[in-house]
Amino acid sequence: MLKRIGHPINNYRGFTLLELVIVLLIIGILVAIAVPLYNASGEEAKKKACQANLRTLDEIVTRYYADNDEWPTEEKWQEDLAIYFKEEPKCPSDPTRSYIYNEFTHFFECPNQNETHKYP
Repeated sequence: MLKRIGHPINNYRGFTLLELVIVLLIIGILVAIAVPLYNASGEEAKKKACQANLRTLDEIVTRYYADNDEWPTEEKWQEDLAIYFKEEPKCPSDPTRSYIYNEFTHFFECPNQNETHKYP
């Protein structure tokens, strides 16, 4: 065996407790940064999808007006406008509820009544 100044060389393998604590601390910090960013990106994606659905529905109403020379009413929306799309879009935040058609403005609103889901 090799000896250095009369002492044997310790050939222990592994990490010290301090090294493991530092690695766990770094991993914890990275997770603490990543989780809120992930949640925010999911909410932003739902918001953008909702805005795209609203634009699509408003284009369908405009196309209906161009075809029939009148704006649809709520009853006509349920009956006639189904020919313009296969399936009525639902809000990604609440897929159980349909978008709300306003007969006076001829625009749609998100069923969640969340201002961030409306588009200008």
